[in-house]
Amino acid sequence: MKLIAARSVSVLSVDGVRGTDRFKRISPEVVIDMIAYTEEDAPSLLRSVKGFVKRVLIVSSADVYRANDRWRKVYGGPLELVPLTEDAPLREAL
Repeated sequence: MKLIAARSVSVLSVDGVRGTDRFKRISPEVVIDMIAYTEEDAPSLLRSVKGFVKRVLIVSSADVYRANDRWRKVYGGPLELVPLTEDAPLREAL
């Protein structure tokens, strides 16, 4: 595993494209989205930072879906098609 230390960290809380000017002002190298709730949230973020942010990390809640358990071989069955959609089958047990 490669760890990268940051010279400085800024926390910026924005709501959708209304934050584009704020992103440009601080000119971040990386944006981490911890609350992408809908299928449109990820592309919306990518559009709003295109051209001035080098990397974007969008954290997903993939482990709520049955496909994650099958990939980890917790339960049998065929692997499920990806990318998953919001209405993909959920895990059957926690």
